[in-house]
Amino acid sequence: MSRFRFILIFLAILVISCQKDEAPQSFLSGTYETKQEIQGRGSWYFNQFRFQADGTFEQTSFLRESEVGERIGFTYYSRGKYTLNGIDFTLIETQIKDTGFNEALLPVVNITELTERELLPEGLESIGILRVLNRGNSFTLRMGCNPEIGICNMLNRTLTYNKID
Repeated sequence: MSRFRFILIFLAILVISCQKDEAPQSFLSGTYETKQEIQGRGSWYFNQFRFQADGTFEQTSFLRESEVGERIGFTYYSRGKYTLNGIDFTLIETQIKDTGFNEALLPVVNITELTERELLPEGLESIGILRVLNRGNSFTLRMGCNPEIGICNMLNRTLTYNKID
């Protein structure tokens, strides 16, 4: 009988230890943004991530007249899934809409006027490093260069995102 119990306990431990995590790190629930002034334009560029605890996200990029001014328009929108394993961060964008990004011009439009890109059924994967700061109230993110996205220069640096809600 004790051998049977030992096997049951071993199997229970094996099943529990092999289960996948249901959701990414919960501190990512909420909206985080980074911003910077665009020299020579008199406007500000914002990038926001809206993370859900179920592992989904939405990302928007837009311009404002000033750091706290009115929104001028949008340049980018995406949504999909994310995972965070330690500091290894993966985004899988399943929908992308943009303006046909040109860093020199930085065109902006109403969010409903963004053009949807065609993606492969599995989406577009980007991999980066995410480091938590201030107990999850901010983080730094450095995404690897992904030429399929078309904005390598912007993504190939570390950005700091602060929680806004």
